[in-house]
Amino acid sequence: KEGLINSGLVDFVVTTLFHDGSGLFTDEHNGRAIALLRNPVERSIAMYERVKEQDDDVKEMSLLEYAKSSFFEDNWMCRYLTNNMSDKVTDTHVEMATQILRNKVLIGLADQPVKFMENVARYLDLESMQEELCVSNYLRSDTEMH
Repeated sequence: KEGLINSGLVDFVVTTLFHDGSGLFTDEHNGRAIALLRNPVERSIAMYERVKEQDDDVKEMSLLEYAKSSFFEDNWMCRYLTNNMSDKVTDTHVEMATQILRNKVLIGLADQPVKFMENVARYLDLESMQEELCVSNYLRSDTEMH
């Protein structure tokens, strides 16, 4: 894995596996994440709707009951960034997640995808490429947001 990044053959890596992907980079070849983030309340409601369709235990729950239940994913982003999916989230986890987002992630908002893609193209110096085609293809893709 390190050989790929150190080879100079790649400019960026696309992965949904944050921790596995970060393991590819070294002190000499730093990585930076790019994330399109959804409003956390909208994301939670969408997750409720999805779980409700798939789980008989949730099917009859109201949104409030779901939010108070063990099925609800609390602090998902903090848990994901700190690789803490089951233990209690502490202030240390929140601070660590905040620092990761602040120092390592170029963030865009899911409700502004075109602006986000334009910023990504600028950040990666891809403006000489066919940016409009790239944005158009991305927006037409079947990529599901969570």
